[in-house]
Amino acid sequence: MEVSVNLDGYCTRTGDDSNSISGYCHFTWSFYDPESDGDFIGSFTGQGALPHSSSPDLSSHGSMTIIGGSGVFKALTGVVEIDPGILDSSFNPPMIESLPEGEDVFDDVDVYLHTFALSVDQEFVVS
Repeated sequence: MEVSVNLDGYCTRTGDDSNSISGYCHFTWSFYDPESDGDFIGSFTGQGALPHSSSPDLSSHGSMTIIGGSGVFKALTGVVEIDPGILDSSFNPPMIESLPEGEDVFDDVDVYLHTFALSVDQEFVVS
């Protein structure tokens, strides 16, 4: 099934070059069915830290915990990893590479990749 996704949220800078944590983010992913004039399917919300790219113990990806869901995502639990990256335009189409060490996870980023690991309680699955 193909879906449309809207991402809404914000990140707050919580550190500087001397800290390992650069931000704390709050996002909501909302899903719609494009084949039925955009009927709402469901949404879920996550929050978590986006570490500085030179953090020795974390790498540069952030881990956001799922804190709620609606629609088909009712009773959802899981994690969303956010990886900041840069575009290498020497390839066609451009290739996404990891953010180089020491770069700012807000100012020096071209894209953010989202990886979802989700689970839904079968008691709440709508049939």
